[in-house]
Amino acid sequence: MKKNSENFYIGADSGGTKCEILIERVSGEKVNHVFPSIHYSLHGAKSFSKDFNRNLKTFLNQQDIDINKCLGICIGIAGARRRQDKVALKNSLSKYLGIKKIAIETDAMIAIYGAFGNNDGAILIAGTGSVLYAIHDGKLHRIGGWGKILGDQGSGYWIGKEALRHIVREFDIQPEPDSRSLLCKKILSETGLNPSNIIGHTFDWNFPIQEIAMIVLKCAGEKDNTSLKILDSASDDLVKHISDFFESTGRKKPLDLVFVGSLICNDNLYSRKVRKKIKKLFGRKINILKNYNSPAFGGLQLAKKYFNDMNYNEN
Repeated sequence: MKKNSENFYIGADSGGTKCEILIERVSGEKVNHVFPSIHYSLHGAKSFSKDFNRNLKTFLNQQDIDINKCLGICIGIAGARRRQDKVALKNSLSKYLGIKKIAIETDAMIAIYGAFGNNDGAILIAGTGSVLYAIHDGKLHRIGGWGKILGDQGSGYWIGKEALRHIVREFDIQPEPDSRSLLCKKILSETGLNPSNIIGHTFDWNFPIQEIAMIVLKCAGEKDNTSLKILDSASDDLVKHISDFFESTGRKKPLDLVFVGSLICNDNLYSRKVRKKIKKLFGRKINILKNYNSPAFGGLQLAKKYFNDMNYNEN
């Protein structure tokens, strides 16, 4: 079958667990697809590129689209903050995809561009990590985003790490399994962790500590006291990103805010806690938007912007 000969652009949003690809043909027709992804920070540029290439080309084949007709692609990738990360990813992806017009941005950049373009607004991200990006008086500001060792308060990783800290304390003071909390029992049963292997597993960089956050959410829904305390503390820390933004910029005007990331963009106990605290602390100064364009749409707009500009240099 002859493939569609129409030129197109691609925007992609790749987080730690899923990736959305949005294609727009020059005629304006759009198609998208979501598939499981691997986390760049854990697996590196080569593994990420192989995974992305396989999934993208499967999608293109399903749509009878020729990769060589791509006018440009912009991918927002979680963890791709440093220049050397972006260069390594661009080079690796170019090798696998067979095209040169590739721009690499952070997932935060495409999210804020998708939601607001060049207008004032902020995104609060809570997935594997956490960060607040805001456009204030035309300038981009960042609060947080210092990574899992120095920051990421209120994120999936932070919640997972706090849960593990609680259960190792239970190993110390409550050695009998029957006396342990629901959270401890659930984590052990669902992850395979135990007192003899937990150090080895959690010091392995590939262990998905952030996924434990979902166990904390489930246990909190069952009124587990330890889990509720973890989420309460996490939500305080996450909302502090907003307080720090207002303090650092001196902004007085109200601000539109978008939730991004698996922990808070979906309705759950944690996202409701965060919304409630924002409303209590900021009132009408913060307007949480319900309808906005996706990060993948932001990537698509940036792809068109960059590759319609012959002077674009991603480095």
